[in-house]
Parts: sequence; structure tokens; C-alpha cells
Amino acid sequence: MGAPRRRAAFVVAVLLPVVAAATVAVLALGGFAEGRPASAAPGVPAAADPATEPTPTAGAETTSTAAAASAASASTPDPSGAATASTAGALPAPTGSAAESATPGRTIDPAPQRIFVFGDSMVINMLQRLADYALENGHELSAAIWYGSTSAAWGSGGKLEQLLLQRDPTFVLVVLGSSEMTSVETKIGAASIQRVIDVIGKRKWAWVGPLHWRDDAVYNAMLERLNGPGHFFRSTEIKFRDVGDHVHPTPEAGAKWADAIAAWLVAKSDVPIRMALPTRSAPKPSPLVFPPPY
Repeated sequence: MGAPRRRAAFVVAVLLPVVAAATVAVLALGGFAEGRPASAAPGVPAAADPATEPTPTAGAETTSTAAAASAASASTPDPSGAATASTAGALPAPTGSAAESATPGRTIDPAPQRIFVFGDSMVINMLQRLADYALENGHELSAAIWYGSTSAAWGSGGKLEQLLLQRDPTFVLVVLGSSEMTSVETKIGAASIQRVIDVIGKRKWAWVGPLHWRDDAVYNAMLERLNGPGHFFRSTEIKFRDVGDHVHPTPEAGAKWADAIAAWLVAKSDVPIRMALPTRSAPKPSPLVFPPPY
């Protein structure tokens, strides 16, 4: 038995180091390296261990945090109401007042209109901005200015009938009242206003009342009663900067006046038409001009 024992001892002494070395190699090649949980299979990322996750330094963002913040900013406006750089591209272009923000269920006439604007000297103060609206929305615009005119002047003599026949408008915008707010005889004024409305006939129309350049107790109320609230735009609440005569607005104020009228036409009037906010400037209008009727 001495010989077999000596052979067994020899085998153990020779093979034991080889087996130990092979075991170390297998463990290293099998993916169970230091720092990886033993439950993870080779080639599959292991679940993060909170205890071994590096702690972000103050003020630093991980990639996932930055992505989440970017996504949040794309849908959350700045508290001040201004669009941030990340949200500006996502916000829809303004369509106006106005111009397309009517009450749900309200139908806006999408057809291009032939718009005819007539009235007193106030027409010129809003005309350029109205031309911009016409260009933006595919409308045709023409205008007639009768300086110092009143509804009595337009309602008699056949001038309005002739112009309507020539222009054949589908939409008429009346800008009258500034030259007759001092009228004492409201019965005569009412008859003249009604005459103008009758001449316009079955066309779409809206009447723009005068700006608040003097106190008025009855005239605007009469205009609203005769036209109806859905055809009358009351301008007296509009604050405006004048050119120095305390009557006529500056070009900038006139443009804001036109913006307010456009917004009202779409959202509240009985004759809503397309009035998307202008994105470009129209050529300077060339209205027909008449001298004062006196």
C-alpha cells in the first residue's frame, strides 16, 4: 500500500494548483467581476444599487434629469406669460383675436370678402391696419373718406348708393359719429342713422362708434339701439393717444383700434368673418376722399 499512497500524494500535489488557477479564470471570464451583483447574468445590465450610485455634485444634472426638464419646459409656459426659448417654437402662431378665437360652436364665414369702409376722418386712422388684415385674410378693401361728414350727409344725396353700386361689397364697415356727438336733436340723428342702415341693405355690415373724445350720454346708446349689439362696436371704452387735437388717434393708436374691431368681429359680432392677425404689411391704401359737406 505504500506505493499507491505515494502516487496519490503526488497527484494531489501536482493537480491542486492547476484546478485553483482554472477556477479563478472561470470566475473572471464568467462576468461576475467585483462590483457586479451575483444575480446579474452575463451581458445584462444589473439593477442599480443605491448604495453604490455616485452622488451628483451640487448644481449638476444627470442626462435623464436634463431630458426631463427639457420635456417639461416644452409644455409649461414661463410664469410671466412670455414664451421661453424652448417653448417659443412649440407655441402656435397667433391667429387673432382674435381672429380665430370665437366662442365654441360659433361659425366664422371663411369666404374672402369685398370690404368697403366709409365714414368721416376717423377712417384714415385705422385704414392701414385694416388693409393689413385684408391682405392677410384674402379680402379686398376699398374706402371712402368724407371729412367732417355725418350720417345725415351719407344718408342723403345718393352718394352712398352710388359707391355701393360701384364697389358691390359683401361687407360694409361704417365709421361715423365723431362729427355728430354734439347733435342735440337725436330724432333727426336717429332717422339719418336708420337711413344709412337701410341703404346698406342685406349686405353684412358693422357700425364703429366714435372714440371717447368727449362726454356722451345718448348718442352711442342710440347707435347701439338702431344697429343692434351684434352690429355695433362701441369705441368709447378704448383708451387712445391722440395727435394733439384731443380727437384723432395716432397711427399706433389707430392700429390698436383696428385690432380691437377685428377681435370683436370674430368673437362677438353677428357677422363674423376671417380676421387673422396680420403677419405682413399691405401697400398703402388709396381711399376716395371727399371735402367736408359744408
